[in-house]
Amino acid sequence: MKDRELTPMAAQYWELKREVGNDILLAFRLGDFYEFFYDDAVKASEVLQIVLTSREFGKGNKVPMCGVPHHAFESYVSRLVSEGFKVAVCEQMEDPRKAKGLVKRDIIRIYTPSTFVEGTQEHVWLAILRVKHQMFELLFLDVSTGDFMLEKIPVTEGTNTVEDYFYTFMPRELLVPNTSADHPLIKKLLEKLYNLVVTVVDDAPSLEEIGKRYLMELKASPELHLRSEEQDHIQIPPEAVRALELVYNPVTNSKKGSLLELLDSTLTAMGHRELYRRLIAPWSNIEKINSHLDLVEFFVMHPSVLEDVRVKLRGIADLERICSVIQEGSNVKVKHLLDIKEGLQRYEQLLSSQVRDLVSKSVSDVSNVLELLNESLTGVDAEIGSGDVIKPDWDADFGELLSFARESQKWLAEFESTEKERTGIKNLKVGYNDTFGYYIEVPKSRSKDVPPYYMKRQTLVNAERFVTKELLEFESRVQDAYSRIEEKEKELFAELVKKLADSLSYLRRAAEWIAYVDVAASLSLAARKMGWTKPQIVPERILRIKNGKHPVVEWYSDVPFVPNSVELDGSVRTALVTGPNMAGKSTFLRQTAIIVLLAHMGSFVPAQEAVVPLTKKIFARMGAADEIIYGRSTFMVEMTQIARILRESDEYSLVVMDEVGRGTAVADGLAIAWAVIKELSMRKHKPFALISTHYPEIAELSADLPVLFLAAQVAETEEGLTFLYRIEQGVSDKAYGLEVAALAGVPPNVLSEASKVFQKLSSQDLFQKPEAKQMRLF
Repeated sequence: MKDRELTPMAAQYWELKREVGNDILLAFRLGDFYEFFYDDAVKASEVLQIVLTSREFGKGNKVPMCGVPHHAFESYVSRLVSEGFKVAVCEQMEDPRKAKGLVKRDIIRIYTPSTFVEGTQEHVWLAILRVKHQMFELLFLDVSTGDFMLEKIPVTEGTNTVEDYFYTFMPRELLVPNTSADHPLIKKLLEKLYNLVVTVVDDAPSLEEIGKRYLMELKASPELHLRSEEQDHIQIPPEAVRALELVYNPVTNSKKGSLLELLDSTLTAMGHRELYRRLIAPWSNIEKINSHLDLVEFFVMHPSVLEDVRVKLRGIADLERICSVIQEGSNVKVKHLLDIKEGLQRYEQLLSSQVRDLVSKSVSDVSNVLELLNESLTGVDAEIGSGDVIKPDWDADFGELLSFARESQKWLAEFESTEKERTGIKNLKVGYNDTFGYYIEVPKSRSKDVPPYYMKRQTLVNAERFVTKELLEFESRVQDAYSRIEEKEKELFAELVKKLADSLSYLRRAAEWIAYVDVAASLSLAARKMGWTKPQIVPERILRIKNGKHPVVEWYSDVPFVPNSVELDGSVRTALVTGPNMAGKSTFLRQTAIIVLLAHMGSFVPAQEAVVPLTKKIFARMGAADEIIYGRSTFMVEMTQIARILRESDEYSLVVMDEVGRGTAVADGLAIAWAVIKELSMRKHKPFALISTHYPEIAELSADLPVLFLAAQVAETEEGLTFLYRIEQGVSDKAYGLEVAALAGVPPNVLSEASKVFQKLSSQDLFQKPEAKQMRLF
């Protein structure tokens, strides 16, 4: 249809629709509804499960339409963006009652999966990825909190590390500059990250600039409050985050079964996100760690104080994200301000408790902000402009307008009483409706008794409605007063928001303090529930864990967990764990890394005793998968990860590696594993390292190295092999591959053939070796 055949409103719609394009749904404000038209309506109705109707967009031209009420709009937007849609919000820019002709409309905001955060306490990440100078450049940004992570990865390392970052952060949206969109590695990566909303954008000098430009296109504030990255935290590569299942479990494809799930009893959104950040980047500052440990210990020892603190934390809104809304300024609601007021009141209650002196986080003085909110807000979550939001005495002019408007009810009552006396009609009443305004209503049977100055306004079945000159003049004054009240309250609310925007630094510090206490309370609950102990963080190179446990495995296990110990020091920092598959080696490695990590979070740990060296890097290689589409085998992925560990680990690192060299021929694998063990155990700045293998030969090759030999214990009986899950000093002299295969259900005929080949290989002395040198365990 040509533009000249469209109705004025339809022409206005198409002008705005062309502005956003076909890949963005346009929510077009019409009165009390946001309407979708054409294909947008079809898509929206299907996702939202609402009725698809039609509207005339020109003579004889009906088009699909569906609508949602404005007061519930955000809940509908949430459902649309969760399905991967982008939604442009077209708002009425003037009061339709005062508009001369077509109401002015404009697009005020475009929501996308990474910029709409209502209803979730999780981080909502926007990812930006490009290839430049043979490097993957990767940025993860939470627009609503200012948290970000910037990383550069050599292209020669392949895409495995990039993919691990995506599994760690789980972004909802990805921006790819047009200069990288056709890069073969980017295209292959996108084939695997199929659930992401991907947008190709113009390139810019930096990834941060790309993000800012994109936000400007969405009509969001490009002024990001970027939380500065702390320098004193442990570096944990994404493959280690994934291998240790810190925030995500690949088996459940969610946080269920992760360490985050076990620890998370936080009561605020800020605390939840702080716990997430702490898990993937624990502190490496002893003072910070010990200060937090003291607070956790205090909560553990004083459960009544802990409960009181949690009562105060419960119900505090997401102050961090509200600050971002205020900074942007376009969509601030009364509830946001009431939530700040309530949150700051609870914050001050927490400051007056015993906890204040135990929190190392600096205290924010929010008394002025709280005073401002108390003086200005009525506490009613009403529509801005209704006259019920701002207190009358906060502004003299506004107070006078409200006083007149409220006195009008008294005037109406007196007017009604006067007219009853004047006419003698006792059942006369004065009323109001939106269509006809104020009126005098009398029964039809008495309509002949009304005075001549009554002017008929409306006829009903059983009554007549009239007006008088006096009532019309009153109506004009009241309407003018309410119109001015609406304008004035909106003006005052905007001033209030601006004043709050000037105090955002105080609000954000208060939010950080609340998050800090919330995490400490959550970790203390885990410590009490699981019977954990306070670790000791030391600058010396000592790692001593007595009766340590894997917290997640223990929590989910139906049988008692078997604890294990390990001790390494300045002279011997490498432990080699031998034993068959399924005997507990991987769990032992993971639990050691998790205990070290928990200690650096300022948390109690699942051990009878733990002395943990100050650590600045944690590496974990716990198995790898083929990257067939990149031409990279499991072995190649493993070697890439090991190369990174050898390149980046130092004396302040912890390394755990499971089954090194298993993806190639036995001789190659043994040679590589031995060389890796030698390098880690003999270098000048050697890390603490725990390495497992089911090849006993590695122990023989490593006999002259400064290595602690540990073995996963098994019991051989007439019934077969029993795993004891104990890790003790020594070397396992058998791999028990056939026995494990039998336990796994391999058919007897296959096992019989395998046994014959094994006997033949054994007779060739391929696996025979002398007893390996032992080193002390404690």
